[in-house]
Amino acid sequence: MINFNFNIKSIVLGIGIGIIITSLISIIYLAGNDTKNTITNEEIISRAAKLGMVKSSSIPEIKKVLPGYDLKEGDKE
Repeated sequence: MINFNFNIKSIVLGIGIGIIITSLISIIYLAGNDTKNTITNEEIISRAAKLGMVKSSSIPEIKKVLPGYDLKEGDKE
């Protein structure tokens, strides 16, 4: 049977070193991130339109697009 003797100071020191290393890596990574290159909502909408996406308000009701469904003048809700 293996006997592990963990010292609480060693565990806290290891966690602290891990936090410091992780924060240094994230600072280095985020330093190269340019926040000026964010795109606006209008740019997203125009790119989506170029790809063929449509707004949900322009999609007809489900009754109108079902095959074999005849929409009569009196059936409009």
